[in-house]
Amino acid sequence: MIVKLRKRGVRCLLCEANERVRAKMWKAGILELLGEQNFHHEFSQVLARAVAELEANA
Repeated sequence: MIVKLRKRGVRCLLCEANERVRAKMWKAGILELLGEQNFHHEFSQVLARAVAELEANA
């Protein structure tokens, strides 16, 4: 899914996954595919990043 979304120009950001879920996602290769820079611990971090990117591209 992440690959398909990227091909369409969609950025995927993930937030608030607990350590157990994050470990499973890492083991499955999802976090590597997503990129560590696209994982945030809090929703407010994701929102701030999305707003900053939108403003930079405006």
